[in-house]
Amino acid sequence: SGGFRGLTIPSPLDPARTIDVQTAMRAVTPDFFKTLRLRLAAGRPLATTDTGQAPPVVVVNRTFAAQYLGGDAVGRRMALN
Repeated sequence: SGGFRGLTIPSPLDPARTIDVQTAMRAVTPDFFKTLRLRLAAGRPLATTDTGQAPPVVVVNRTFAAQYLGGDAVGRRMALN
């Protein structure tokens, strides 16, 4: 599944404030990155334990991390709108 979704994230300039961002989202299997021969810059890969019953996880690209998360996405929180 996928599509476009809104996210609410802390502002990289003022963590006391939030900003709303529209982004493309795709649900993928844990083998997605291996299949495409992509490597993670930071964090952990997706796992088979990342199910609908587990705490949600997200993978973002470097551009998103730089623009909206101050460059470091690991451990950051965001909410779906």
